Amino acid sequence: MDGVSPIKKIVVKSDRIFVQYLKEVLGGLSTRIYDFKWRIRVDTRISKSKIQSQEGVKAIMKKVLVTTLVSAMVLGAGVSFAYDEGAVANGGKITGQIKFAGTAPKLDPIKVQKNQDFCGNSVAAEGLQVNGGGVKFGVVYIEKIAAGKAIDRAGKTDLAETKCVFRPHVIAVVKGTDISINNDDTILHNINISIDGIQRYNKGQPKQNQILVTKLRNVGVADMTCDSHTHMKGWGVVLDHPYFSVSNDKGEFSIGQVPAGKYNLKMWHENWKVKNLDDDGRPIYDTAILQTKEVTVTAGGTASVNFEIK
Repeated sequence: MDGVSPIKKIVVKSDRIFVQYLKEVLGGLSTRIYDFKWRIRVDTRISKSKIQSQEGVKAIMKKVLVTTLVSAMVLGAGVSFAYDEGAVANGGKITGQIKFAGTAPKLDPIKVQKNQDFCGNSVAAEGLQVNGGGVKFGVVYIEKIAAGKAIDRAGKTDLAETKCVFRPHVIAVVKGTDISINNDDTILHNINISIDGIQRYNKGQPKQNQILVTKLRNVGVADMTCDSHTHMKGWGVVLDHPYFSVSNDKGEFSIGQVPAGKYNLKMWHENWKVKNLDDDGRPIYDTAILQTKEVTVTAGGTASVNFEIK
């Protein structure tokens, strides 16, 4: 089949809604889906070592489907919803703050494994940044808004590798818009971006001030690492609309030009609790925090919503 060997055909019974869902979510898995009446065939490139038995194939499909379901729970992720751009007359605003309940824990620094002469022996853990009770780098966004303000396609989101850390630590972008990645350092960095467990971008930057421009075309949570430096960690939230805000140093956020209506407002935070280390020494963190609140926006009005984590 297309000269690819081995390819294991797995037949899964499904209804047409699930077929369309799989087509959208699994489109980047080097996977081809054929829809024949009420059945689909998934042709997946898998190494021989992983196709030893029917149980092995089932395990592979289970892993794919679990990733899909988790993705659906966080952001309604992996699946894009139609969004119509246009003028918003007399739009409202959503403002608020993300707060930390109690005293914020002191996080242990993260050990630097390479280029210590340039990066230092350790860097500060950035998973939880609290100032005066406000939490920085939470992403607040409207869930599944059908229509609203135009997307700024001429602009770009800046991301830098500066003194061996990502700046800013968290970004939020509209899918398909430009992200400009600059290596401020005199050493090699290699940015690796995965969305919901699937690698979407991987590129080296050996030269100082080398700029890469890319677009992320899949909705979801982007896990950003550097293949050269295991301590480097950043996050991105990719949405199909522009109604989002990343909380500032005081934990404050603001989303403007919102059409009047009732919405589900979500708050994502990466989490700071380390569960383990991977084989390369990278911290493995607990599941991201995701909260939802209902908000009503009136024409020309301001709705206030606060979130709290602990």
